[in-house]
Parts: sequence; C-alpha cells; structure tokens
Amino acid sequence: MARVTIKYLERFKDRHGNVRLYYRKVSDQGVKRVPLRGPEGSADFWQDYQDASNCIAKVTPGIKRSSPGTMRWLVEQYYKSAKFKIWKTVPSEHAEASWNILRRSTDISNIQLSSQEI
Repeated sequence: MARVTIKYLERFKDRHGNVRLYYRKVSDQGVKRVPLRGPEGSADFWQDYQDASNCIAKVTPGIKRSSPGTMRWLVEQYYKSAKFKIWKTVPSEHAEASWNILRRSTDISNIQLSSQEI
C-alpha cells in the first residue's frame, strides 16, 4: 500500500514507542510546531491539522498550574488577589524582599496544606 505524504506533517516515535504527530511549518516568525491528536487520517487528526494550518491555537498553556491545597496553589491565589495587586505597586525595600520570597516559594509545588493552615 502506498503511503500518502501530507504537507507539513512530522511523525516520529517517542522513547515509549508511541507515534507522535505534529504540524510543523517554518515561517518568518520561526518554527511553528503543533501537536495533532489521534491516529493519522482520523477525524480528530484532520480537524487539528486544519486548525493548525489556519493558525487557530487550541493549546492554552498554564491554565491549570497546581492542585488545590498545595503551597503553589495558595501563592497563585494570592497573586490573583486585589491586595497583592495593590501591594505590588508599593515601592519599598521590605516589599521587594517579600516579593522575592513569594516568587521563590512558587517552586514548592507538592506541599499539601490542610484547611486550618490556609
């Protein structure tokens, strides 16, 4: 059976033996590489291929960063709060030091907190 060549399709096997499919096009902004779902030729594959060729982004990175109850989740909630947004504009040495502590604490993602600690 003859194999059909699909323009801008990149396929390879990952280290686990799974076949990965990507839409890959080189443009003046750089290389655009979009993952495609499903086996090659399926309805999901063609839908993703069309979306990628029409520059419709489906992937939104960073929507769910952490699980509720973790230290990272708590810090993210604080970053979103009105108090933080007002406090962030206050220029002082103390504010800068506290800001650095908060920024470093986002690396702690697996600490579970109970409702009493929050």
